[in-house]
Amino acid sequence: MNSNDNKTPLEYYERAIFELTNTREQLQTELESLKQLKDELKSTKDELAKTQAEFQEKIQVTNAEIQKQKEKLYRIESGIFEGSVNKTKGWKGTLTDAKGDNRCIRQYIEFEKAFNNPPKVVVGISYANVSREATHRLKVKAADIDCKGFFLEIHTWGNTEVLGCDVNWLVYGL
Repeated sequence: MNSNDNKTPLEYYERAIFELTNTREQLQTELESLKQLKDELKSTKDELAKTQAEFQEKIQVTNAEIQKQKEKLYRIESGIFEGSVNKTKGWKGTLTDAKGDNRCIRQYIEFEKAFNNPPKVVVGISYANVSREATHRLKVKAADIDCKGFFLEIHTWGNTEVLGCDVNWLVYGL
């Protein structure tokens, strides 16, 4: 015979209530654990968001510092050389004499601030005053480039007479 066979209905109910109460307490304990876990997850999420914001700020500061360093290193400078018979030493007789194969004047262009390495130089004619009786032959170039400056060379030849010439220049480098 089974011991449960001798129990009264009241004892069955009491036993069921006891088991339900135990189950309820276990569920409440589990619920509390889940609430704690939820709070911990929220706290961790908040900490991660804060850390991410701090890292983003540090990255922006670092990028700004890197950009400043690049600007210190890599730079561009430009100017205009305005040469003519009346203003430039050596012009008259060199570029105005309509005789000779290669006539040239050299003008030193000094940079505002020296570069760390010899920079790249680009030159171009922006104005030329040439005698109309002659063939127009004019060449400009940068020569002997160093960290502090370069020589601008203005060349002509044949029967060309150059009375004036403006040359734009641009340098870039570290």
